[in-house]
Amino acid sequence: MLYQDQSLIGSEHCFAWSCLRLLYRADNNYKEAIKCYLNALRIDKENIQILRDLAMLQVLLAAAT
Repeated sequence: MLYQDQSLIGSEHCFAWSCLRLLYRADNNYKEAIKCYLNALRIDKENIQILRDLAMLQVLLAAAT
């Protein structure tokens, strides 16, 4: 899949990382989704939506284990 080549995303494109995280999450690939959340937060540290979504994903993963 095209979106699996993260090297195509520039390191400063928060929106691209945010979109990519949604694709991984839709595929239930939570490990890669978390990497994308963290990359997006590295660029935009105060993005409340990304912080909230990451927290919700972590709660979901904790409940599944």
